[in-house]
Amino acid sequence: MRPLWRWAALVLLVGALLAGFWSPQQVPTKVTPPVAAGAASSATLAFASRGASGVAAAAQAARAAAVESVDICGIGRVTADAQFRDALPAWLTEAVSSLQHREGQSRSQLAGRLAAGTDLEQVVARLLMDDMQGAALIAARTTDPAAYRLALVRCTGNDDPATPACRALSGEGWARLDPSDGRPWMRLMSLAVKRGDFAAAEDALRELARRDRLSPSAPELVSAAVAHVQAMADVTTRSTLLIELTGREAALPAFDVTGVRRLCDLRGAADPQRRPLCQRVARLLGNQGTDLMEAFTALRLARHSQLSADQLPYDEATLELARIRYHAQARSVGEGMDCESRRLIGLQIAERARHGELATMLALAKEARAKSK
Repeated sequence: MRPLWRWAALVLLVGALLAGFWSPQQVPTKVTPPVAAGAASSATLAFASRGASGVAAAAQAARAAAVESVDICGIGRVTADAQFRDALPAWLTEAVSSLQHREGQSRSQLAGRLAAGTDLEQVVARLLMDDMQGAALIAARTTDPAAYRLALVRCTGNDDPATPACRALSGEGWARLDPSDGRPWMRLMSLAVKRGDFAAAEDALRELARRDRLSPSAPELVSAAVAHVQAMADVTTRSTLLIELTGREAALPAFDVTGVRRLCDLRGAADPQRRPLCQRVARLLGNQGTDLMEAFTALRLARHSQLSADQLPYDEATLELARIRYHAQARSVGEGMDCESRRLIGLQIAERARHGELATMLALAKEARAKSK
């Protein structure tokens, strides 16, 4: 069974994601409180980050902020009582166990629904069951590039002898399944840069520049499952599963923009042969990118390669406003662990899954500017 701190860490991770400050290359090794966090979230954070031994710290944080208790959805109110030291009281131990049991049942129910669906949904089901070998086997025989990509990314860095099917997956295999998609070439370029093979990275840049389409920046783990989750009756269950799925998706390795940023830096984009390639990639990211990091990367490449600003659909001021509004919206609902906060987080996750991070953020910026007129 999953300890409570892992569930709580996912809540906090989602808050960082929605705020636009987290990137998949910065997976936290421990939970630390965000700047200016509310008193309740600080107390809850201390409890969440260290499990049973964190209750005393949670109580201290609550007392320091004159908060008598912290509301944790599915458990109830945890009081700021000094007697909570290294062991949880019996009632709280039972509540945590019951919560874990319910979460496990919900996860199994969702995995069962997904297992009867498309190849992509089947891969998600296997990953929910922590069956990486099963996910890789599905990917090895699929014709769905999204299913292949999800298993490939999850297998990255895995050398477990219990998952031999992972070794059959590759970036080249992903590219063959969808020759029109530039996303596999972004990955291949970044991997080539990482191992110091700049000739291969240059080849990948040329391949990327020939494409006019990008699949979504994040592997489609949440979007593949969101309809099944929302069909579940219980609101708390839906939110819990969406938070878990988002945490799993966010923890997947990502290499996509690293290679582009390296090859099209100021020196690289100054090369007369590379400059037009960098300009084409800037336009591709600007028109097809789906997250904030890619949008800022598009602007960076445009500056370095001397691409006219009117070639991109947004400017830096718009992106900064979008980031601020997105962060404000996320902070308004993401500081608590009560059921209402969790419900609102679930709604934001579903919205992001439907429209993509960047489109959601730009809509908030547009709304803010309309209100200011």
